Amino acid sequence: MVFFGKCGLFMGEIHNERCAIRTRDLRLRRPTLYPAELIALADSGDRRWPLRNAVHSSTRFPSSSRSAEKEAPNTIACPLDRASLPGHNLSMEKIILASSSPRRKEILKSLAVPYVSIHPDIDESLCDHLDPSLRVVALAEEKALAGSLLLKSGESGETWPRLLLAADTLVAFRVSGGWKTIGKPVDRKEAEAMLAYMSGKTHKVYTGLCLLDTLSGKRLTCLSSTAVRFATMSRLEIESYLDTDEWKGAAGAYRVQGRGSFFIDMLKGSWSCVVGLPIRELYGILIDAEYDFGVTGRS
Repeated sequence: MVFFGKCGLFMGEIHNERCAIRTRDLRLRRPTLYPAELIALADSGDRRWPLRNAVHSSTRFPSSSRSAEKEAPNTIACPLDRASLPGHNLSMEKIILASSSPRRKEILKSLAVPYVSIHPDIDESLCDHLDPSLRVVALAEEKALAGSLLLKSGESGETWPRLLLAADTLVAFRVSGGWKTIGKPVDRKEAEAMLAYMSGKTHKVYTGLCLLDTLSGKRLTCLSSTAVRFATMSRLEIESYLDTDEWKGAAGAYRVQGRGSFFIDMLKGSWSCVVGLPIRELYGILIDAEYDFGVTGRS
């Protein structure tokens, strides 16, 4: 596989759970920092995910030993490889997920990020006047703040994790004079209308994230967007898809990780953004919040 980064071009492959990258470019002299989705990939042994999002930067994690470098000078150990950590034990910091979305929970589980979930309720129509890219970030912030208030109103003395994560996802079409946005359908009839409208068209999926430090009050936000082109769907295909019930609770009335992918002609951007929790952007704000990936042992 081919990687492009600040350090140049190199070829690499994953070696099972060791998560080691063998390179042909000896100019890479320090460990490469990989996004969390690559760590999950190595742990699962699944080689299907693309590796183009690998990040080349100075690592915050311990590098492999010098003896290992002498034995395999062309091997760069993954910074989150359990075998490279003291005691071979990786215990990541627990977070609060302010969402009831099963898909977001599944992504966190796949990344081995421990969490507890709460379900704050907000009026999402408050931000209807904003463009989609601004709206999803604003709604994510509102959810994070509502989640923080929910924690404060709970039982006294209960200890909660430091970081609270909230997200919001919208499907949007560029139309004359602005945007047409599509959220979650309230019933099968509305889901049918959404799919019929999206058939044969390209839409944008926007997901905003907000990570709130409940101790300091600091908020970190980010945005991810992905272009998705739907194939033309026949009425029979729409009805058959509706019978799967995948449209329930899904923005745009489809799930890219399910049978909805049958009808996707093109996806340009982040697959996890369409699911509802963009992994690359999540990794970035976790780094900025000094999230503990298991090296220091804070939980």
